[in-house]
Amino acid sequence: SDPDNTAGELTLYVLNGANYTVSGTQITPAQDFHGVLNVGVRLRDLSLYSNTYTLTVNVNSVNDAPSITSSPVTIAGDGTHYQYQMEATDPDTGDEVSFVAVAKPSWLSFDQETGLLSGDPTALQIGVHHITLAATDGTLTTQQAFDLQVIHINNPPEFTSEPDTFADLNVAYNWRVRAEDADDDDIRFIPLEIPYFLDFLSENGYLIGTPVADNMGAHAVRIGA
Repeated sequence: SDPDNTAGELTLYVLNGANYTVSGTQITPAQDFHGVLNVGVRLRDLSLYSNTYTLTVNVNSVNDAPSITSSPVTIAGDGTHYQYQMEATDPDTGDEVSFVAVAKPSWLSFDQETGLLSGDPTALQIGVHHITLAATDGTLTTQQAFDLQVIHINNPPEFTSEPDTFADLNVAYNWRVRAEDADDDDIRFIPLEIPYFLDFLSENGYLIGTPVADNMGAHAVRIGA
């Protein structure tokens, strides 16, 4: 009440305080705060301020959605193991976060308790796969959508033949190197280190020659595929 002025001549001021912000006559509780706010207010007439009055404001706890804190792994190679460990936190103390696979290809498995997405793509999965995962506290859900691209990874050839490591003097030496490629790529053989008395036929992998007495001893041979 004011003994000199009407209500229309009074202006309300909300004072700053702990755990809230002020905009005009509106207060906003701090993030994740719940409990009692003590808010100081004053009135001013045309020239004088009133005493400070303390308003008590009860702020109720509001459930907040989980926050996803991990970034997805978006590239995978065929023939290699893929995994992405999803992680999330919840600002509400005591809320347990679980995970959900909203959309994923069938070759991937997802652990709803740990948030681990994993799988072993083959050449059949080369391309782009759309994935949507989510973290939930049982009431509110936060989604994470991303594209996983499976690319071809070239694997090196593997030798399948055992070298013939002995040759007889004045007897034709003939050994053929063989290799396989997991990607069914064409294989080309490369002579890296060949004794001078032998010839290497790169087109079919034959190592041939006839050693003589001057060639007795050990000779290094290195062939690449």
